[in-house]
Amino acid sequence: MLIVINGPMKAGKSYEIIKYAQAYMAQGKKVVCIKPETDTRNDGIFSRAGHRLDAMTLKSLKSVPQADVYIVDESHFFPAEEVEYVEKWLDKSDVIIAGLDVGHKRELLPFYTKLYELKPDILISKVAECHVCHSYNANYTQILIGGVEYTGEFESAPVEDGTYEYQPRCRKCFVR
Repeated sequence: MLIVINGPMKAGKSYEIIKYAQAYMAQGKKVVCIKPETDTRNDGIFSRAGHRLDAMTLKSLKSVPQADVYIVDESHFFPAEEVEYVEKWLDKSDVIIAGLDVGHKRELLPFYTKLYELKPDILISKVAECHVCHSYNANYTQILIGGVEYTGEFESAPVEDGTYEYQPRCRKCFVR
């Protein structure tokens, strides 16, 4: 089974995968949790609600130990080619993947373009409170540099290291 959890920053995606991980662990399943090495905020998977999960920090999904369940947080930082490993895992295991499916230019990110080709069994689209108007319908993540909306290009996915500010935004408040 493939479960995909998407949404903007601060929508509760990490909390959602932590709940799934705990449920699988309670069933006695071997769960492997993964986050990309480009996410340098923490040494595991953390929710803003204060929940935590130990996770392997990896550059690639290629050499991950066998498990009953694979959980990947911040998946948008992985290259699209890594989806081939997700597909292999699905032969024998359940897979839960969370991340931003749409980038700062409101375009589907490459990892998710390939991931959606696998036709998730369950797709959970989370929303957050818009940072600007405070409505609870933010679908997008706005990137700011020095307090100004950034709409330019990045050579690769922006690293989560404090350089940029990320704000959940609704359609009305998102700046293209």
